[in-house]
Amino acid sequence: MLRNALRGLLIVGVCAMVGLAAGQEYHRGMHHLPNLGEHKGESIDIAFLTFSLHVSDYSFYVFDGLRERLGEYGEPYNINMAAAGGHGDHEGLLQLAREAIIRGADILVVHPTQLPLNTSIAELAEQEGVPLIWFNVGPRGMLDPDEFPALSYVGYEHYDGGLMVGHFLADFLEGESTIGLLRLFLGDYADERLIGAMDVLNERRSDVHIIAEFAEGSRIRGNELATAMITGNPDIKVIFGGNSASAMGASSAVENLGVNVGTIGYGAIQEEVEAILEGRMLGTIMRDPWDNGRIIGDILIKWWEGREDEIEPAYGTFQKLVYSPDLVFKYVSQQYWQPWVSRNGMIESGCPVERDIEAVRSGFHDPEHVANCPWLDTFRR
Repeated sequence: MLRNALRGLLIVGVCAMVGLAAGQEYHRGMHHLPNLGEHKGESIDIAFLTFSLHVSDYSFYVFDGLRERLGEYGEPYNINMAAAGGHGDHEGLLQLAREAIIRGADILVVHPTQLPLNTSIAELAEQEGVPLIWFNVGPRGMLDPDEFPALSYVGYEHYDGGLMVGHFLADFLEGESTIGLLRLFLGDYADERLIGAMDVLNERRSDVHIIAEFAEGSRIRGNELATAMITGNPDIKVIFGGNSASAMGASSAVENLGVNVGTIGYGAIQEEVEAILEGRMLGTIMRDPWDNGRIIGDILIKWWEGREDEIEPAYGTFQKLVYSPDLVFKYVSQQYWQPWVSRNGMIESGCPVERDIEAVRSGFHDPEHVANCPWLDTFRR
């Protein structure tokens, strides 16, 4: 055990006491935790662990949202952010978790590399009786809570984001078309984004041909693969990158080659948003990282106060495909687009207002908005 013997005895004792009642009061992912239903103290030490701070700014904004919510709570806390070496550094992320527990962290908040390859972190947290919150993983991506327990998951249904892109492309593309997909890692929960898009297109459009390659989330690899896709397939119309980095790499390739190919990303970071406003990028999936951080804060506070019976196993969060200025200004956090607007002013897309229909309320596009949005004409060919 990494904790001292006294903590180990406390875990065993408390688990024995709550064992009978736990099934009635708490979800299965927290039955191993000590002090359920009790206030956890005046100050909490939080370890915020991510696989990389260089792939995108997503983790930074989740971190900011978490601190915002904890600041509203008003109780003292300590939070430490640490990052592994990248998307493939599974052992590095595990080592950060070990070090955090040895240091005395009371709770782990972890952005996984590839969740099925991070099960050792869940096992470690269970062994040490430390609560674990995974983020950037929605309810559908959860691990079996009996085998790999966790306090909660907070994130997006990546497959649903792919469905949004697939349905948009099915309505947007005119006639026989070729598109490119820059996938992440085979078996990765985030690669579900590309699988969702493929599933929709295979179902709805027999005249759409798909070229798929694995960019593994890399901007450089995304640029290289997009260049090869375009030069090898002059009729290609759209390239969908599985994350912000690979999509921006593809956008650079499009600009370098001087061709009219729309690119779609995933994340709606500031760079993507500005590229949409400048007409250099077709669209991106908006997800609100600050909101993810606030939800994590809500979960942490409930645990802190002993209100674990109010915590759900997982929380899915809203996402939306944005492809025109009106949608950017409506759905994307102002912090992403305000710097550009301050320099260039507000712009009009000429698109109709989205209808109040179930698809739109669920984050999908309005087909009439797509059909009658002149902003998209640049990418229609």
